[in-house]
Amino acid sequence: MTETASTPNGVERRRSQRIPFSLPVYMMGLQPSLSFIERCELVEISSHGCQLLAPRPLPRLTRIRLDRLTRVAITVAQVMRSTPVESTAVKMWRVGLELETPGNIWGIAQPPPDWATTS
Repeated sequence: MTETASTPNGVERRRSQRIPFSLPVYMMGLQPSLSFIERCELVEISSHGCQLLAPRPLPRLTRIRLDRLTRVAITVAQVMRSTPVESTAVKMWRVGLELETPGNIWGIAQPPPDWATTS
């Protein structure tokens, strides 16, 4: 499953609107072959996923858990893509994640209308 769907003419359409959202989090690898804990920063969220800034790329479909800095779990997700951020002095990666269970897990009081139809 991907974060976008294609229309008949090949144009990508997001399943739910992304909104800017800044939150420091810990990202932890859930696969025994790729165990890690990294401090990252969420930069965008939707009801189907999020995008964060990370210090390294991750392989596609890697299962991770996001935790608040207080170590309270937020969600489980999988990596859909990792792309380098060109404009930063320190090498960073923009990592796109797809939530295992879609929804307003972020606690947004007035989410975009298409978040209500999440499936």
